[in-house]
Amino acid sequence: EIHRLHHAAHDACFIANSVRSDVHCEPVIDPA
Repeated sequence: EIHRLHHAAHDACFIANSVRSDVHCEPVIDPA
C-alpha cells in the first residue's frame, strides 16, 4: 500500500512530470 501511494504521488507531482530525464528515488518508510 505504501509503495502504491508513493508511486501515485509521483504520477500526480507537477515537478516530477516536468523533468525530462529519469528520476529514481527509494522511499524510506519509518514506522515511528
